[in-house]
Amino acid sequence: MSKRIFVVDDEPKIGNLFSNVLERDGYDVDAFVNPNSLLEALDEDSGEPDVVVTDMIMPQMDGVELMEHLDERDLDVPIIIMTAHSSVQTAVEAMRQGAFHYLEKPVNLEEMRALLEKAIELYGAQQELKQIKTEKQKQYPIEGILGESDPVVEVRETLETLCNASNTTVLFTGETGTGKNLAAQTLHYNSPRAEEAFTDIDCASLPDNLLEAELFGYEEGAFTDARDSKEGLIEVADGGTLFLDEIDSMSLALQAKLLSFLESREFRRLGGVEDKSADDLGISKKTLWDKRKRYDLDEVVDR
Repeated sequence: MSKRIFVVDDEPKIGNLFSNVLERDGYDVDAFVNPNSLLEALDEDSGEPDVVVTDMIMPQMDGVELMEHLDERDLDVPIIIMTAHSSVQTAVEAMRQGAFHYLEKPVNLEEMRALLEKAIELYGAQQELKQIKTEKQKQYPIEGILGESDPVVEVRETLETLCNASNTTVLFTGETGTGKNLAAQTLHYNSPRAEEAFTDIDCASLPDNLLEAELFGYEEGAFTDARDSKEGLIEVADGGTLFLDEIDSMSLALQAKLLSFLESREFRRLGGVEDKSADDLGISKKTLWDKRKRYDLDEVVDR
């Protein structure tokens, strides 16, 4: 299917240029000389573009104002700003507010083509991640934790609260079959971390030396078989969620090392000398906490 490009510039020749060039490249191009005309086209549900290319300085509204209107309409597509050389700093500021990139006038056609391809490629990948997130949310809805008793209702409410929390260490407790893994995945796939990895490991299945290497990674030569450096699961899960099952099977020494990481969000690979950080990592251990309460899942399963 052809990709659709919206171009808005108060100079008609710019829209004509984009239409002539990009339609030969296989794009569908809608050119507007007025930002309000673009907004009216969206309001009339004439179909959404894959990319919006807009001039920065226009009589009716500037490019940043147009971005704000598009955001109000929940139009989540890449926006490329066109600007004169003297206004590049303004375009850079627009990028800080969410624009994908900018083009300097007079527009270099090859640069324009390359930028559009990149925008569409990255946007497509982003949409795929959102689709995966949506599908996972359907598989792990908070209301999927069944039960009407007060404790179960409280667990669902706590998960909803935790889904909006950032950099939160969560501990789930309970006997086998009480839903610790389900609660952890429900939390992950209903949070902003859902587009990143959910990584889990059974701590009881590995001896301490292997478990430490799996968690923290290692540098080349750290031990006999370490022929290359390797990322640990903490690095792999950065930005997502790491679920550690059966953490009580760890030795006290390894538990202390893990606790140090949880407190500082810094760690060091085996054999390494450089501290690394994982500021975006949410660690889900084996227990469900909010700031004041602990919930033992054995106690909240409806009988």
